[in-house]
This record gives sequence, structure tokens and C-alpha cells, in this order.
Amino acid sequence: MLGKITSTGTDTELLYTVPATTRTVVNVAATNTGGNAAQIKIHVHPSGDAAADGNAIELLELDPGAVLERTGLVLDAGDQVSVWSDQATVSFHAFGVESAVI
Repeated sequence: MLGKITSTGTDTELLYTVPATTRTVVNVAATNTGGNAAQIKIHVHPSGDAAADGNAIELLELDPGAVLERTGLVLDAGDQVSVWSDQATVSFHAFGVESAVI
């Protein structure tokens, strides 16, 4: 597990940052455990850049009980994954493989 967060329902939150001298293949899962549909966003951006609509890779409505998986994201050192939902019932998980860059 590289990171996990349950949404606050208001804030964009940092889920994962690739460590220095590392390349990572990341998979991100979002699960809506609530009874209402949830808007979600997943962003991939360089360290120091804010999560914004221009770097969103997912923007959709997640039905109650639904799961979204975004797989195979190849990220370089310093890249970040940030997430947002309008519901506090969405859990985000990042998992994958970190490899040292020589």
C-alpha cells in the first residue's frame, strides 16, 4: 500500500508522492461506501504544482457501492497523486511498485 485516504467531502488531498530517485507504477482505487452518488477527481501532477482541472485524469460520478480503478500510472520522482470527492464516504487507495532509478 502506497497510500490511503477517506475523503473529507470538501478538500483535495495528497494521496501519494513518488520518493526521490524512484520511479513508481501506481494503481489508484476509489470506493464509494455511502448511499449517495459521489463526484470524484484524481489528479497526477509534479511536486510543487497544485492539483487542478488541467492535471485531472479522472472526473466522474461514482454510484453508491461502486469502485473505480485507474491502473498502470508510471510516475517519476516527485510526481504526486491527489484526490477529491464531494462526499466523505469515498475511500482512495494507491498501490503499486516502487523501483530505484540508477
